[in-house]
Amino acid sequence: MAGGLDAKRLRAHWKQIDKIRGSVSGIEVLCGIECDILEDATLDLPDDVLAEADWVIAVLHYGLKQPREQIDARLMTAVQNPHVDVIGHPSGRLIGSVRGRRSATRACSRRRPTTG
Repeated sequence: MAGGLDAKRLRAHWKQIDKIRGSVSGIEVLCGIECDILEDATLDLPDDVLAEADWVIAVLHYGLKQPREQIDARLMTAVQNPHVDVIGHPSGRLIGSVRGRRSATRACSRRRPTTG
């Protein structure tokens, strides 16, 4: 977790968010997290922490030079996690410098409808 929040700090942050929930008229305040998909396909926060979030975005930030099949498998593992709501930048595209991976996006979009 490079510069991110560990479980203890994340829960403290969410406590602060809980204090303001409902105080802003017309806006629903959510507790969410961008969670890294690690090189071994695990997520960088445990499921019990992710279960407490209102919204979880799983992303690839590491191991981007792995073979395409391995990256696709990492994405598919994240898609199947019941606490993950969305995959962030699944193609890995960085405008102006890195071409995206189309196969990963297709694989995720085919799998997600069956997992919710």
